[in-house]
Amino acid sequence: MAVETLFSSADVPVLDLYGVLLVENKMLGIINPFPIGDDAMPFERFRLHTSANRRLRILIRDENLNKVDITGAIAVLTVKHQKSDAAATITKSTAVAGQGEIGAADSGEIFFYIVPADTSSLGAAQYVFDVVVTVSTGEAYNVLEGRMDLESSVA
Repeated sequence: MAVETLFSSADVPVLDLYGVLLVENKMLGIINPFPIGDDAMPFERFRLHTSANRRLRILIRDENLNKVDITGAIAVLTVKHQKSDAAATITKSTAVAGQGEIGAADSGEIFFYIVPADTSSLGAAQYVFDVVVTVSTGEAYNVLEGRMDLESSVA
C-alpha cells in the first residue's frame, strides 16, 4: 500500500511529537469470470482500533486488472469473528446511506465506512471479512477477503 505524504517532517520543530492519522485503507478486489464459489480473489489485512473511524476504499478489477464498471451494483462488506459464525459482527452495504457507497462506478470504486459504534462493544481480536459485489445482471461475486485486526484503544 502506498503511503501518501500529508506533510513534511522537516516542517516540524525538533523535539515536538507528531503523528499521522491514517483514515483510509485502499484495497484491490477482483471480479473473476466465476460467480460466488471460486476462491481466486485477493486477500488483504488491516488493523483498526476500537472506537475508531475508518474508510475502506476498494477498487474492483477483472482478472487482467482492468477497471470494471460497477454501475448499478451493490456491494456488501461482512465481518465475522470466524468464517463459520452464523451471524455477522459488522455488515455494511452500499445500498444503505452512511454505510457505504459506490464511488466512481466506471472505475470500480467502492467505499465502506466503519464508525465507532461498529467496534466499541467488540473485544480486541482477529476478525475475518469479505466483500461481495452483486452486479446489475444479478450475478454475485466474492471480490475480496481478509483479516481485520481489532486492537484496544489506549484511552
